[in-house]
Amino acid sequence: MRYTGLLPAALALLLVLPALFPLAAWAAGDRERQVVYNGEIFDGQGYGGQFYPANEPAIYVLADVQNVLIPRITQVYWWPITQEYKADWDSLNQPLTGTLEIGTRSFPLTTYSLRHDNGFSNAQTELIVDDAAAPAYAAYQKALSDYQAAAGAYNEQWQVFQQQLAEWGQKADELRAAGKSTADLPVPKQPVQPIQPTVSVTAPAAGIAFTLPAGEYQMVLRGTDGNIVPGSERRIVAFGPRRSGVAYKVIAESKYTLPDASTNPQDTIFVSGEKALYVQPAAQREYDNFYAAKLLNPQQRAAQDRRGVWTWLPAGEFPATTLALNVSGATENITKVKYYAKQRPGAALGYDILPYDASAGEGVATFDAFKIVPQRGAMTISAPGVADSSRDIRVVQTGAGNVLIGLAFLPLAGGLCGLAYRRWRTR
Repeated sequence: MRYTGLLPAALALLLVLPALFPLAAWAAGDRERQVVYNGEIFDGQGYGGQFYPANEPAIYVLADVQNVLIPRITQVYWWPITQEYKADWDSLNQPLTGTLEIGTRSFPLTTYSLRHDNGFSNAQTELIVDDAAAPAYAAYQKALSDYQAAAGAYNEQWQVFQQQLAEWGQKADELRAAGKSTADLPVPKQPVQPIQPTVSVTAPAAGIAFTLPAGEYQMVLRGTDGNIVPGSERRIVAFGPRRSGVAYKVIAESKYTLPDASTNPQDTIFVSGEKALYVQPAAQREYDNFYAAKLLNPQQRAAQDRRGVWTWLPAGEFPATTLALNVSGATENITKVKYYAKQRPGAALGYDILPYDASAGEGVATFDAFKIVPQRGAMTISAPGVADSSRDIRVVQTGAGNVLIGLAFLPLAGGLCGLAYRRWRTR
């Protein structure tokens, strides 16, 4: 009788095990030795890592930009949770050497590094290849070493400064107690904190860099022995944009943390009750939606549903310093200004967006934007001379909203009154 309490737990375990074991069995077995490619692929803004198993026979890249493929041999398995093929690098990770033959072009093995500016976002990544990779990495290592040495010296100077500050305070108290002035007492000088490097460069690695004009090609890897590596065959599709345009990030003053975005040139930006909008333009290009989906995720399963349509992809910063604002036929140029968002103190929620100046202090998060004050009438913003950069802005008046809601309830109120009247008559 003492063990009867274990029966419910045992039954629950028996119900769970059949669901767990198939997944574990799949993860442990059903692996296939394949020639695969890792890639550092340009996505319109920067470089991101991609994985191309043999189960994906086509590789999609942007035309006329440099990319890198890294051929390897590994064990590949299907992972049902994410519906993707995965590589078991721990069990097998064999590099391959040779030359990529893409159509009639040949691309040899070389070295490459990735330069990251202000973090590790793809949008701020630059590819460095061939003989430039090693010096760039060495310069980064030196900058990092210099910063660490400067940081160590700064910590020591800070300790000395704290001691000097304490001694200065004691002497100042003694002078004040004696009724003497502290004007001639030298104030300890605070040490300057070193600036941490904002650029990082990865160690040079082996890869095959290539650039292709738009088109479809057959690709193979030819080994150092002159023979084609079995399983290295792929089809590679290089594609370009249909057109270029401008996207807008729109920050409403009352919703600083919830910005909106406009990517379609036919978009209309609707605003209501906003005192100011802060607009940030960015370059964009329009691509075939299927190609774009396979570029961003080679194993995208829903990409088949995207054939025959187009999509806009970010293409980096837009170097505009002025925008044209047309209000009811009158045009004026607005300039880009640096702002910062200051959180309101106390229990009040929200931010105040203010022009940036040195009094805001170092380390304050800032952003560059064009300020627009919504007005009644037809408003349009555009980048002068740039196609597909215009957006209409419309101020929506919501004052009659309550009246419309009340009108919507009139039929219901009428029905209830009629029902009450009928019940009263039938008493």
